[in-house]
Amino acid sequence: MSYQLERGEDIGKTLRRICRKQIEAAIAAASGERECASSSVWETRKHIKRARAILQLGQAVADRYAAFEAPEKTLREAGRLISGIRDAEVRLDTMRQLHSAGTPRFAEVEAMLTMELNNFVAALAQWQTETIPLLEKARAAIADAAFERLGCDEVCTSVRHSYKRACKALAEARKKLTPECAHRLRRRVKTLCFQLRIVRPANPIVLKKLSDELGCVASLLGRAHDLNFLGERLCSAQTKERWSREALQLLPSVQMTEADLQTSALELAEHFFAESTGDFAQRIGNALRKWQNCKHRSLAEQLI
Repeated sequence: MSYQLERGEDIGKTLRRICRKQIEAAIAAASGERECASSSVWETRKHIKRARAILQLGQAVADRYAAFEAPEKTLREAGRLISGIRDAEVRLDTMRQLHSAGTPRFAEVEAMLTMELNNFVAALAQWQTETIPLLEKARAAIADAAFERLGCDEVCTSVRHSYKRACKALAEARKKLTPECAHRLRRRVKTLCFQLRIVRPANPIVLKKLSDELGCVASLLGRAHDLNFLGERLCSAQTKERWSREALQLLPSVQMTEADLQTSALELAEHFFAESTGDFAQRIGNALRKWQNCKHRSLAEQLI
């Protein structure tokens, strides 16, 4: 079954199903039960973030918050356990992407980043033994989360909350575009993007377009964030280290590319979030209620 609402299925049951499937996918990636397109760490974190996005739909409704807090906190802890490895992977991957895009090869920098990744992997060689139990704990905890009390109105309220938080993060980024503000905006955008993906069947054409537009913003911000990660590491190079000269040569290009990506992302984000929070939420709500009251699939649903 898909990671979307299914016609005829209770909304709360759908959200519980999707959340459970995301956690199970994280467990499968961490345990090596399935082949991953990227690294197992990356796949695990991806599914953890998506499961958290679903739980945040419940958290946004004030009187339901406590019911969703425990599994979300556990998933957050699981994600942090493997953040060191993932950060090292990101820096090395970003370095290699720069080279494939035409940047001259900086062999000393790449060798240093490879060594750091290997060190993290060695230090956290048994990361699965700590991560998988936490994921299993979160999977068990969602049985107690009050998903059955989440209906159309609650989902609309939660999406409104996510949109509002993203708008606030955008305003902060426009005021002062720091890496922290850009990263906060990216997290808000990715959460809203996945939530829109879940409710996409309510209006397949419009919501797919919205998800795609928001996905572009998240992608640009993600690439800028990766470059910032690499840039911070290059800035920390000591003059006595062999790779320091290459780091100083590479740094301006990394910083310039990061700034360009951030600027492009903000332009797209400003266009997307031009609609008021109330109007956006009403649009989603109207589509969701109409879809919920219709028993038959629309032609758009059949085509997309």
